Amino acid sequence: MISVLLHINPDPGHGARLATAIALARSRAGHIICVQVLPPPMAVGDPAGAVTVAEMIEAMERTAREFQEEVELSLEQAELEWTWLRLMEDATTAIVSHSRLADLILLGADESVLPLAPVVLDARTPVLAVPRQGAGFPAGAPAVLAWNGSHPAANAMRAALPLLRDMEITHILVVDQDDEEFPAARALEYLSHHALNAEIHWRHSEGGRVAETILTFAGHVEAGLIVAGAFGHNRIRELLLGSVTRELTRRSPLPLFLSH
Repeated sequence: MISVLLHINPDPGHGARLATAIALARSRAGHIICVQVLPPPMAVGDPAGAVTVAEMIEAMERTAREFQEEVELSLEQAELEWTWLRLMEDATTAIVSHSRLADLILLGADESVLPLAPVVLDARTPVLAVPRQGAGFPAGAPAVLAWNGSHPAANAMRAALPLLRDMEITHILVVDQDDEEFPAARALEYLSHHALNAEIHWRHSEGGRVAETILTFAGHVEAGLIVAGAFGHNRIRELLLGSVTRELTRRSPLPLFLSH
């Protein structure tokens, strides 16, 4: 059983998010919490006064209901259970707040729709970032765990256990240098205690980008999922300058499981 909080928004990545949520819920007899967020009243209105705020809100509500009917038809055809929440507030605040009783937050990897960083940093629930081209959760494919011995990497590994059980094997990937205190062997031991098939790999970035090394390896083993710790160093620095995690969200063709 899994409870998936799904961000509902009619953007180009909606179809991939919905397909992934349906696949996850089917594979684990899950429940989908659909969170549809509308802009608050202060964010709408015609400065010229031709359309009132009330009329704008009514039009948004009508459009939202029509989109809800489309999504619910897909969920009904998939024979799934769901809950629908339509909220009028800041999207990040709404998703973080309602994720407290969810096992997984499912968002688009395209940050033009909703920034990932605030959700990953503030929520206590892991995030699955899905690229626009995603077509569902590929249960049975290999998974790649990006390991650096950090708390976020360990948190991501533990939180991903239910999904890793559905994968063929978990490839623990160390790029450039293993952690001395918590090396990949400790992660392998942890996964073996949970009866998961796993093995360790070492790769060098050769002066290139670590994210590129991870993506190249994931393609080589035909992975269906990448698990990574999010924003593992100074938060402000990484939010301003970018990070391995941020580059993965921008470039990964695979779903990316993130936890902080």
